[in-house]
Amino acid sequence: MRPRKFPDPVAWLVLAWWVVPYGLAWWAQGAEARFTGVLINPLDGFSYLAKMQQGFHGAWRFRLPYTADPGPGAYLFLFHLFLGHVARWLSLPLLAVYHAARLSGAVALLAALRFFFNRVYARDPVRARRAFRWALVGSGLGGLLFPWLARVGDGPLDFWLAEAYPWLAGFANAHFPWALAAMLVLLAPGPLAPWAQAGLAAFLSLLSPFGVALALPVRMGLHLDPRRPWRVLTD
Repeated sequence: MRPRKFPDPVAWLVLAWWVVPYGLAWWAQGAEARFTGVLINPLDGFSYLAKMQQGFHGAWRFRLPYTADPGPGAYLFLFHLFLGHVARWLSLPLLAVYHAARLSGAVALLAALRFFFNRVYARDPVRARRAFRWALVGSGLGGLLFPWLARVGDGPLDFWLAEAYPWLAGFANAHFPWALAAMLVLLAPGPLAPWAQAGLAAFLSLLSPFGVALALPVRMGLHLDPRRPWRVLTD
């Protein structure tokens, strides 16, 4: 039995989940209510758009807007500042660029998940496909509480810790799916060119510094000779 090629039906369903609710929200807006472009965690979502706004006006250094002395700024949140520059260069609305970055990151996350499990189950493509599907749509055991979600407050991690679950990361914002994609490629067993490791680690540091602290030690461990742990394998 030959495995289906990517993207498979489950991937298409998740892509629909990442797109359709936003489309419905835009379609439902009217004269009395306008959709702001954020469906989950609006407090953080609006802060991302505010950072993009600074980039749209030409800034490469982030400055706190709500302070008596904003200071010279710092090279923080460069991902969102860059998206603001892209919006200015292309004369596009901030929300259009933001969601383009979100959806392109979501597609990159799909590809990274498939790459990861193809490496983990290199000799068993059927199992690799099954693992890809479970990792993509599966949550933790908290999913068992879904029928009673309204009674348990914020609910289990599966429904709000978007940076940890692919199906929620691609729905939540623009940088979580890109960060997860970079981490998965770094964590995948097998060879990875040094320039690719360095580039992915640098990119991940802009999106999730804690992700670098997790991924790089594991990546180095994948290349240690078990008989001589001080020696890094080259193949």
